[in-house]
Amino acid sequence: MDLEENSMHQPSALTEMHGEDLSEASIHELDERITILNAEIVRVKKIIVDKKASHKSAENFFKS
Repeated sequence: MDLEENSMHQPSALTEMHGEDLSEASIHELDERITILNAEIVRVKKIIVDKKASHKSAENFFKS
């Protein structure tokens, strides 16, 4: 089994977080979690925009 196959069988932090029991968390902890998750969403969206721009630049370069 190679590294890629092994990583596909391990649950990601996001998968583990999704099923986490939050019933005992305080309102402050939940608000903090939302703040962190929103910041992560912004970060990931920026990465997507950057990757799309890079991909588009490469396409334009090879069209020339």
